[in-house]
Amino acid sequence: MMIERFIAVDYVCAWPNLTLMRDDTILASIYNQHCDAQWEADIECWGSVDGGRSWKFRGTPGMHEPGTNRMNVAAGQAANGDLLVLCSGWSGRAPLGDPSPVTSGDILDARVCRSADGGKTWQVTEDFPTAPEADMSPIIPFGDVQMADDGSLAVCGYAARFAGWRQFVAESCYFFRSHDDGRTWEDGVLIGTGDYDETTALHLGGGRWIAVARTLKVAELRQFRSEDDGRSWQAEQAVSLPRQHPAHLMRLHDGRILLSYGNRCSGICGIDTRVSEDDGHT
Repeated sequence: MMIERFIAVDYVCAWPNLTLMRDDTILASIYNQHCDAQWEADIECWGSVDGGRSWKFRGTPGMHEPGTNRMNVAAGQAANGDLLVLCSGWSGRAPLGDPSPVTSGDILDARVCRSADGGKTWQVTEDFPTAPEADMSPIIPFGDVQMADDGSLAVCGYAARFAGWRQFVAESCYFFRSHDDGRTWEDGVLIGTGDYDETTALHLGGGRWIAVARTLKVAELRQFRSEDDGRSWQAEQAVSLPRQHPAHLMRLHDGRILLSYGNRCSGICGIDTRVSEDDGHT
């Protein structure tokens, strides 16, 4: 099998979230700088109409304010066909291009960004909830926005805090739901607590979900399962080795589940995949 490779957007760190729209356009929500959250930055939307072979800039759902960036996203298509981008970010960021180490910062409240014209123009609100516990930080959305069995939209997010240069403390991951097609969101249901950050879920149908969360200390992926349409979650198993993260889940045309993630192990860095033929049990 031949694999084709293309430069999508040059000179960006990106962390892209891809959404396949109903007209087969692929929209990518990306971080638009070539550093790891160090300085001011925006979330941009880029689109491809030729299956990912070429990309063009569409618009900016997550515009930063001075001294901040917008960088962490979840994205997906609403029931009415709009593109949703839920984006968080950090304060305490250096001016664009400044190589100085980041020594402070707080998580910004996540924004709900909505586009009815394929990512070109955006309506932006601050209607995403903070973590259920009052003493925890705003939520950082992550992964794909998907539809639940009851017609609501659902997405994952996590609570964390910045503790200094290269020091990041992860806390808990949650499952959030919207009953008005992504305009407002309810408080989250706890998936896992302790050391979880980037978390993504996949709806299996019939009210069944799996979610895969990154652990910060060991830096592996752990899987959770819900049998009641995301209202409660049970821990299952590790699904990667240490230093292999974060996860993306998708259902293939033949019914199998594809798990993909970054492999950061020395000497074998790249993108790895695992496949499940039994809805994520093995």
